[in-house]
Amino acid sequence: GPHHHTAARPTPVMRASLLALGLLFCLGAGTVAGDADPWANDKDTVLVHASNFSEVISQHKIIMVEFFTPWCGHCRQFAPEYARAATDLKKNGITLAKINCDDEANHPLAHQYGVRGFPTIRIFKKQFDSQDKQLGTVENFEVERSYDNVYSHMMDLAMPPAELGAEHIEGVVAQHVKSSSSEVSVVVLGLFESDSSPAYLSFREASFGKQDPPVWVWTRDAAAAKKYFPEGFGDKEGVVVITKFSAEGGGPNFAMPGKDIEDAGSIADFADAYGCPLVWHYSNELSQQITTGRLQRFVWAFSDNAHWAGYTTALNAVAKEHRGKLKFVLVSEEHEPLLNFFNIERGTLPQVLLIDLHPTVGQRQFKYGTWDAQKRAWDTAEARALDAASLTSFISRYEKGELKRFLRSEPIPDGQEGAVGVVVANTFEDDIRGDRDLLLMMYGDHSWCEHCKVFDPEFELIAKQFEGSPHVAVAKMNFGRNDIEDAKARGLQPKGFPELMLFRKGEADKGPIVFDPKKYNDERGLPAVTQFV
Repeated sequence: GPHHHTAARPTPVMRASLLALGLLFCLGAGTVAGDADPWANDKDTVLVHASNFSEVISQHKIIMVEFFTPWCGHCRQFAPEYARAATDLKKNGITLAKINCDDEANHPLAHQYGVRGFPTIRIFKKQFDSQDKQLGTVENFEVERSYDNVYSHMMDLAMPPAELGAEHIEGVVAQHVKSSSSEVSVVVLGLFESDSSPAYLSFREASFGKQDPPVWVWTRDAAAAKKYFPEGFGDKEGVVVITKFSAEGGGPNFAMPGKDIEDAGSIADFADAYGCPLVWHYSNELSQQITTGRLQRFVWAFSDNAHWAGYTTALNAVAKEHRGKLKFVLVSEEHEPLLNFFNIERGTLPQVLLIDLHPTVGQRQFKYGTWDAQKRAWDTAEARALDAASLTSFISRYEKGELKRFLRSEPIPDGQEGAVGVVVANTFEDDIRGDRDLLLMMYGDHSWCEHCKVFDPEFELIAKQFEGSPHVAVAKMNFGRNDIEDAKARGLQPKGFPELMLFRKGEADKGPIVFDPKKYNDERGLPAVTQFV
């Protein structure tokens, strides 16, 4: 689901490992170039293996790992740059590692970290709030692979906040504090007596492993820092978020309550809450910034031009009350790809979605409107009259757990064309409770899932094999565009695409039997699937 990606970026579902499909590909069209060994001069990259992976990762506060194969052209091309970055970063105490995925023992690790092409880079960083204390938080490195990008990114993440003398503060603020439709950036400025003060150490911990923006800096110069703090500020130490968000109560600079400045969690939360506008105005350039960060609870409001002014007023009023607890995003009607991603048609605007990440269920969506059980559709007409009071009441019903989940669904098909039936979210629960067993292929959009595209004709043959059978129905479902209630908990979350599941008649509540090619000599064609059924 889209909990932190937009249409242009692959979602976690899209990244579902193609290793599971027994096929790997090299990112791009690189081929094995020449016989010279591009790794010959690589002396500083640590080679890790399944046997020592956890041990090596857990020894580093931050480490970058490249998943590669010796035959992949892009890996070979990138090898000298990665090796040079390893040498230069080592001088700063930062380690780069690599893992050879040609070795079968390493396949489960590649699978675990969502590798679906080579090279793929993951960063493991132990932040104060990492859930996994041993390995840390995993970050996907998805910018262009180059020496410069690897070097500067790792330095950004690992180095402590820069200390500024009085003469440099103004320049840094001028350079990094921005607010426009293409760029939003703030400076988090700490004032500390020394680099051993408890408040400074918490500040350093809060910023560790964080990407810019915000830009984290500190100073010992109280006189120079004072102009950024609110009037009457007289403490010896403090933290202030310097922004260009002038239209918002209390801005543009926001100082932390003094009692909280020795707690890394409070500092990080404060920087998160005040380091972004009260209401984001969506743009393609800002999409990644909007969707990442610690706070993964959103109110997405999609508005046409006719309702824009009313929506702006309502969101600004309500966002003040929920700062740091919900992220509000206003999206205008011209962002077609994003509307498509959320399955929203332009003609049905305005619409409001509340989206969160639940620890066991995964991503959940709640739509502002009423579920019409007769039509099996959401009636969202009431969103046209949205105001601050009705939005507040919607959020409070969400907080009390009173809202019905919205499950994205493609339109219900009119009858069946050909041998393969089509299941969508709004028919799924009925379809798995039919009068026959159901063989269901969960697939991903052909725009990104090459394997699904290749497997499609084979699945047609499988369906023809069972056509007219009184015992088995055969159908497919586009998992990326249809949500299933509690998919994860019910064992309905595919581990890779395409995935075949068999629902036994009368046993829908037991969950499906998943087709495992390993039991059929790694075959997944007609004979193997027929035998499975």
